[in-house]
Amino acid sequence: MSEHLKFVSEQILDDLVDGVPENLERYASGDFSDLAEQYGWAIETTTVQFHADKLADLKGGPTTPEGEVHNSLVVHEALQGLRPSLAREERVWVRLCHLEGLEYARSRWLHNVKPDNLERQVRTHFFAETLNRVRDDNALGRLWWNAEIARIACPGDVRHGLEMLLKSADIRLSLIERSRTGGRPTLLRAIIVALDSDPWLTSGEAHFREFMKVLNRDGGGVLLESLPAVAVSDLMKRSVDRAQQVLAKEAVAT
Repeated sequence: MSEHLKFVSEQILDDLVDGVPENLERYASGDFSDLAEQYGWAIETTTVQFHADKLADLKGGPTTPEGEVHNSLVVHEALQGLRPSLAREERVWVRLCHLEGLEYARSRWLHNVKPDNLERQVRTHFFAETLNRVRDDNALGRLWWNAEIARIACPGDVRHGLEMLLKSADIRLSLIERSRTGGRPTLLRAIIVALDSDPWLTSGEAHFREFMKVLNRDGGGVLLESLPAVAVSDLMKRSVDRAQQVLAKEAVAT
């Protein structure tokens, strides 16, 4: 069963931000159901169908790459029709984190948090004042963006794209958090193919990092979108070879 996606007003957002200290008990063990009866908690968009019941499938608590893949798919599938333009909006994720996704957000990010660190964790994972914060920190926003970028990388198999993107923290950091790669489908898909086909890239912590350094240096000025697929593939292979050479020289030097 679905309904139109709802988000909070700017006034409610401001009230929640200002009210974090006095609402810490709600975040730790209560809820916001009484506050949600106020005007401004249910601004509706007719372009997105929200399947709230799907969020019951979220796996809370400390996560693993497999759990992150599962949760990313759940959130992406729960928000049918959501596009990046609206997914940048903090008010969407604030509503979800304080109501329908509260139990998950609490379990994932507030579990065993010391009282003197609770406010900081709430501000980091229940709000999202910038695109980077939506994409990387918000409890539910980061999950949707994981799956959206995986969809770009592997249009026919989002799960597989997620498995590659979330295989290690370094991969997510390089492809989602610290670069514009997610906005370049040709490059993103080529990297995912390289990860899929060359086990060396994920067989050591330094391998993928060095590969990305080489790729950024050698391919930074190349308009990959204008190249044939074979040329893009060759660039990936050369970057792997050079990364291996760099690390081999460093190993000999030490």
